[in-house]
Amino acid sequence: AAGNPEPSFCEGAFDSTKEAEIMAANGKSYGGLPYEYGRYGFNVGCNKLGEYPFPMYEVYYPKSVWYTLPGSCPSKTFDSSDAKCVSAEPGGLVKGEPTGAGDSTWSYEFMGKVAVDELVDTPVDQLNKQGGREYDPFTDKGIRTSFWDGINNTAANSKRVTALRKLFATKFSNQTLDEEMPSPPCDFNFGEFYKEFWWNAPFEGECKDAVQGDDCYKMAKWGKTEGIYSHPEYYPGLTAASSLKEFQQLLYMQGKAACPNRPCGIAGKEESKEEDGEKKADSEEEKEEKKKQ
Repeated sequence: AAGNPEPSFCEGAFDSTKEAEIMAANGKSYGGLPYEYGRYGFNVGCNKLGEYPFPMYEVYYPKSVWYTLPGSCPSKTFDSSDAKCVSAEPGGLVKGEPTGAGDSTWSYEFMGKVAVDELVDTPVDQLNKQGGREYDPFTDKGIRTSFWDGINNTAANSKRVTALRKLFATKFSNQTLDEEMPSPPCDFNFGEFYKEFWWNAPFEGECKDAVQGDDCYKMAKWGKTEGIYSHPEYYPGLTAASSLKEFQQLLYMQGKAACPNRPCGIAGKEESKEEDGEKKADSEEEKEEKKKQ
């Protein structure tokens, strides 16, 4: 809307109670596209960094979220798009207020931009000519510059984000400040969203790890060492670097008879809290037993 610097999203883009309202454009489904877009149109996606499904490792920017804003022709690489593909796969970007149809899910307003060279103490080209380097992973420091020192230090990263915000506010003083605009909520529920697609929800059911020699282990092992290379389409979201448990989880989700149980140790947010609570309770019991002894 005019005068509103926030990105606009169709109502329901993140609200799980309104998923059914994110319909395909003109009432049609997008055949041939991945389940996410074929079933719901070009819906906006999000994920809290550091939580399932990606990335599962620690992220040193608190409360960070990435958003998926689907453009046209997502089935092809950016340099392979053509008019036919754009017509069949229009994406969700529109000018003005999104309607919530499958091809009208998000819009944006350009506010300005800043370059990293404006933010650091020395532009990278100049730094390189001086024999410097932005960042050395072996020392966790830069050479002739200190901006990226402590790249996995949460406090240092917060300072870098603050510096970026201040620079933007200085360059574009007529714009609303970033911290004054609420971020779109990210309440995406991976298990619930894919429950219709997969035979099994990823975090439901009894957990039991596949062990060497059983059929599930063999199937997961083959997928990790051979299948991911010869038929990567069988393993959406996984790579050769994914763990054996992640392969077992996918096979369980797909309803493979050889893998009737989900693996233990890969849990959703709520289940992780429950498991942490159980571990804490077990630890307290162990302490009491030791005292008695």
